[in-house]
Amino acid sequence: MRIKIENLKCHCVIGLYPNERQKKQPLILDIEYEYDPKTNSLSENISEIVDYHALSKRMVEQTQKSSYQLLETLAAALMETIFESPKISYGKVCIKKPRALRPALVSVVFEKSR
Repeated sequence: MRIKIENLKCHCVIGLYPNERQKKQPLILDIEYEYDPKTNSLSENISEIVDYHALSKRMVEQTQKSSYQLLETLAAALMETIFESPKISYGKVCIKKPRALRPALVSVVFEKSR
């Protein structure tokens, strides 16, 4: 089963330069993960799934509390959060920083499997 969470908006202090560290900046998160449901896909037993609402809430909270210099470091930290669930076999994090290189959109993508 593959789950995608797209356009998750949040703000945090991130960047190398002093002007980037003065106030929180907007980020856009795209999260993707895979897990193997243990029973048939028609089951509605919540214990057999990875709750995307809870995961997305944790990702936003973690991002908003963070103060990294690099998007790459934040992506690695978010990936650790994804893999806290032993059910997840694959994760992908894309972090977009709209104000990094105007008018372009900079993003970092981190994928991991276990």
